[in-house]
Amino acid sequence: MEIRRTRLLAGAVEAEGVVVIIDVFRAFSVSAYAAALGARPVLAVAEKERGWALRERYPDAVLSGEAGAWPLPGYDMGNSPSELLRAVAGGLRLAGRPFVQRTGAGTQGVIFSRKARRTYVASLANAVATALAIRRLEPARVTLVAMGRAAREPTEEDELCAEAIEAHLRGDRWPAAQRLGELWATRRVQGLLAGELPPFPPSDVPLCLAYNLFDFALRARRVGDVAVIRPIRVPEARLYPATVPDRPVGPTGRGSP
Repeated sequence: MEIRRTRLLAGAVEAEGVVVIIDVFRAFSVSAYAAALGARPVLAVAEKERGWALRERYPDAVLSGEAGAWPLPGYDMGNSPSELLRAVAGGLRLAGRPFVQRTGAGTQGVIFSRKARRTYVASLANAVATALAIRRLEPARVTLVAMGRAAREPTEEDELCAEAIEAHLRGDRWPAAQRLGELWATRRVQGLLAGELPPFPPSDVPLCLAYNLFDFALRARRVGDVAVIRPIRVPEARLYPATVPDRPVGPTGRGSP
């Protein structure tokens, strides 16, 4: 298996083989929590107008999106796992409802990775399951695309997620607690925890850094200008330890869709 690592929108456009689009902060962490809470399907779009159009087609759809990290006008919520969990705790029903996402990095990557033979989207929450699902396929080439900030600037968390997925693809041991601890201590993460980016709630950080929380991969299939994302169960991911920050996270803990 040839494993290539690339990044940002240019990397997504050129990615070939089995392609994994990675966005930890926050698009595909949100996707994973939405799928775990029963949203079906998750739909990724590149343009905010496409999300509004999908709402007309699917009146019960829930729209989640951002531009420049700020919530999109006319959408139900921003690109925030903690906002999603608060909404569910407050009575929002996701089970069986389409969940539409538009973001400046992750959803751009999945829409524009048109050379891919097969596409997955991933975050730290389902990194192990993603790697194990791909290993089942025994592909000749895998391309890991770390989307970074606004698909223009590399970020530590997406590069770390790519590192973890590559290690599991190769069957190598990956020191999750050590590497996540190092990420937690970075200036970027500490700044987010301190609230230095107003549209990014500090409560999103531990939710996005929960490693191997879910035992499903997220397969994406493009249908025109929409990517249809559905979970694929990978029970063997449960054989690997989950590593979470210093307080419990998740809607029900580790779980399946």
